[in-house]
Formats: sequence, C-alpha cells, structure tokens
Amino acid sequence: MSDVKTKAPSKALSPEEKERRAAERAAERAVIREAKEAELAKEKAEKAAARAAAKAERDRLAAEEKAQKAAEREAKKNAPFVNRALVEMDVDVFTAALERVRWLWREFDGNLSVSISGGKDSTVIMELAAIVARENGQKLKVQFLDQEAEWQATRDYLRELKDTRDDIDFDWYQIPFRLFNAANHGDEWGYMWPDEEPENGYMRPPEHDSIRINDFGVDRFTDVLHEMNKRVGGVHLSGMRAEEAPTRRLGMTTNPAFRWATWGAGDPNGTPNEPGTFWFMHPIYDWSFRDVWKAIEENGWKYNRLYDEMYRYGVNHREMRVSSLIHSGAVRHIEQIQEIEPATWEALVNRYGGVNAAAHVGEDSLSEFRQKRPWMFDTWLEYAEYLINTLIEEEHREQFCKLIRTYKEQCPWMHIDRVAQKMLPLIMKNDYFSDYSFGKMLNTSRQWAQQYEEKNGPLPENWAMPVEM
Repeated sequence: MSDVKTKAPSKALSPEEKERRAAERAAERAVIREAKEAELAKEKAEKAAARAAAKAERDRLAAEEKAQKAAEREAKKNAPFVNRALVEMDVDVFTAALERVRWLWREFDGNLSVSISGGKDSTVIMELAAIVARENGQKLKVQFLDQEAEWQATRDYLRELKDTRDDIDFDWYQIPFRLFNAANHGDEWGYMWPDEEPENGYMRPPEHDSIRINDFGVDRFTDVLHEMNKRVGGVHLSGMRAEEAPTRRLGMTTNPAFRWATWGAGDPNGTPNEPGTFWFMHPIYDWSFRDVWKAIEENGWKYNRLYDEMYRYGVNHREMRVSSLIHSGAVRHIEQIQEIEPATWEALVNRYGGVNAAAHVGEDSLSEFRQKRPWMFDTWLEYAEYLINTLIEEEHREQFCKLIRTYKEQCPWMHIDRVAQKMLPLIMKNDYFSDYSFGKMLNTSRQWAQQYEEKNGPLPENWAMPVEM
C-alpha cells in the first residue's frame, strides 16, 4: 500500500468568481435601494401634493370669506342711513316722556308700576309716573329689590321715599336670592339676605317693613325680578336709556314691543292686563344724562346723594353707578367705597369674599398688566390664555375665549395680541357675566376704525393694529 496521501481539491473561490459574486450582490443592493428611494420619493410627492391641495382649499375659502366680508362692508357702506334713535319732535323730551307714561296708563287701565334702583334714571321715571298717578287720583306702585350689597346712601334715599311719600305704594323686597359676585374668583355667587343671618351678620339690618319671604320659586336676581313683575302684571317702567350703550339704542329703536312703541320689551300684539303677561317699557329712552339732571334740578326732586360724593371724588358721569357693590359693573371702582362710605366698606369686606383683593387690584394696577408682559410669555395671547386657565373656573373659561374670538371677528383690523392685551382687565376682574365692559371696549375700537376711515379712507387690507408696547 502506497504511503503517498492524495491532496483534496481546494474550495477557495477564484478571484474572478469573488468579483462576479460581489458584483451581483452590489447590483441587488442597488435595485433594492432604488426601489426604496422611488417609494420614498412617491410618498413625499403625495404628501406635498396633499399639502398643496389643502393650502389651495384654505386659500380659496379665505378668499371667498374675504370677498364676502368686503361685499358686506360695501353693501353696508352704500345702504341708506336710518337713525331711528334721533327723531325731531315739536316737544321737549320731558313732555314727550310724560305723554308716553300717560299713554301707557290709559292702555293698561292704571296697572302701571315702577322698578326703582335708587339711581338717577329710575328716580326720574318714578317721578314722571307719580305725576300721572296723581292726575288719576291713585297711588303709584313702586318696587325695590334690595341687593344687600348696596350703598348706604341708596338705602337712606329709598327709606326717605318710603317714609315721606304718600303718593306711592312702596314694596321693599329683602328676600333670599343669589347674585354674581365679580369680586371673588373662588366663589362666584353672593347670597343676599339669607333666611339665617350670616355669622358676620348682614351688611345692614333688614328694614322693619320689608318683605322677607321669597315665594317666587327662583333664586337668581334676574329671575326673581322677572317673577316679581309677572306677579304684578301690567306694564313696568324703567329708566333705561339708549345713550348708555349702542346695543340698547338698537334694541329700543328697532322692533315694536307694545303696539307701535319700540322702547321696551314684550309682545307687541299682546293684550294688556291679561293674567301672566307684563311689559317692560322705557319712556325716557331718548334722554341724555343732561336731560336727567335738568329734570331733577328744575322740579326739585330728591335724589340719591351718592352722586354728589362721586362728583366730588372725580368720577366720570358715565361711571356713576349705584347698583350692587359686587356686580361686575360696579366692582371696577370698588376702591372708591373706602373713601366715600368707610362704614359700608367695612361691612362689605366682612360680608363678602374677594372684595378686599378686588380693591387692591384697582384700575391703576390693572393697567400695569396691559403695559408689561411677563418675560416668560412670548405673546399677549399666551399670557391671556395662561390667566384664563389659572384664575378662571373651568366652567367659565370658554366664555373668555369666546369673547376674544368675538372681538377679533368684530374688529378684524386688530392684531390678535392687541385683542388679548385689551381683554386682560376683564380676565383679572372675572368680568364674564356682564357684557358692559366688553361692549364698551368693542364700541371704542369700532369708533376708532370709523374715525380712521372718515379721515384716511378704508383700512388697508390684511393690516392689523399693532400691539401696545
């Protein structure tokens, strides 16, 4: 047997084979890569096309909306102007208002009453109605829904009316109900005249002859007032005037409320004195505040002396309000109470939460919030949204967001940050319940735009009023 071993054939690939296989793998990878790149390119193109289509649709809708608004503005500009609030008459406003009251007295067979608040306007309407009642040999029915958080001067004035006037039948309601407390972010409701006297007592003792039982089945101020008027029926007179707000002017000069009269609220086709029906009418709707004070002075009528104190304090005549001290319309000037009626201030602080804090965050402090944006916020809108989410109860946050959107829609020339900046005082004062402050700001912006266009022509398109710095 031979000792020589046979050498096994080598399994190593030849250089040519290695090169061939490497080339095949490279070609396969290239094909896969090209397919992936093609797929990615296709997906990218589809997304780009979708974005372009979406942008085109947005642009189309925006263009249509812009064209529609432009057409509406042009139509409004070219529409004939009809100012229903200004009508030339052959009589003065005093005589006209008195004739309106006489007409209502006849239409309702004397079933006429006055809702009084202690303010100058309701004082005038009460005195006008008292003249007509005396002419007909009857007493005038007068109602006052006491909100407890009232000025002492208001109470004193109404007390004098009730004690000294034998030509009026005065019902003084001091009944349990709740009222929005704009001074308190934690508890939005103030509870007036509860059945059980509060731990710190009422703001002032109840009147000895007031009505103390709430048998109306409701506990909100506006609802209670509605039920009071419904129970009496007939027609109720108030001192609401068109001069106080453009929305009031529009409401009092547009649609009939009773017969042909637009200056009220009710069913124009209703039957007077039908059970369960009543009307609210405003006979001095076309008076100015000058007319009001002229009538008081010339007739020697008694009035709430709080107005004298406010005048000495320097309060603008449009800001002289004698309503509830915790209402959104009055809480803006709550710091005045400390100087005008110190005792009322002490009682108010002890009775209702948030009053002291609201006084410290006065108008001067609130103005600082609009002038210096905290450094950690990039925009005023971001700051406003933070305050809404931090200070405002969750159930009311959307209301403030809606006010911002409404402001921007009504005043498109306003930069959204400018809108948010102007809304800050309302947010800080929790003033969402009443549209008084919001409407006042909105009307100011509209008047600015109107004056600008009268002087310079139409506002430039896509222009936004810059933010106050």
